[in-house]
Amino acid sequence: MRSFVLRITDEGRRALSLAEPKANAVGALLLFAIPRTQQAAFVACLESLVSALETPTGKRARRPTRRPAINARRMGAVRSI
Repeated sequence: MRSFVLRITDEGRRALSLAEPKANAVGALLLFAIPRTQQAAFVACLESLVSALETPTGKRARRPTRRPAINARRMGAVRSI
C-alpha cells in the first residue's frame, strides 16, 4: 500500500479560493434545476455514489470490468432540435 503526503502551495490556495465560489454556484444551479422536494434525495444519491467509489482508506474502489451501455437519447438526456 502506498501513501502520499500532499501540501498545497500558496499559489494553490489562491487558485482554490478563486474556484470554490464558482464551484458552489454550479452546485446551486444544479439544485435549482431540481424540484425542492427532490433536492435532498439528489444530494443523498451523490453522496452514496462517492461512498461507493471510495474505500475507507480513501482509495478508489475497483471499477467493474465492463460498464453497461447507456442510450442517452432513450433516457431522455438528449433531445432533438
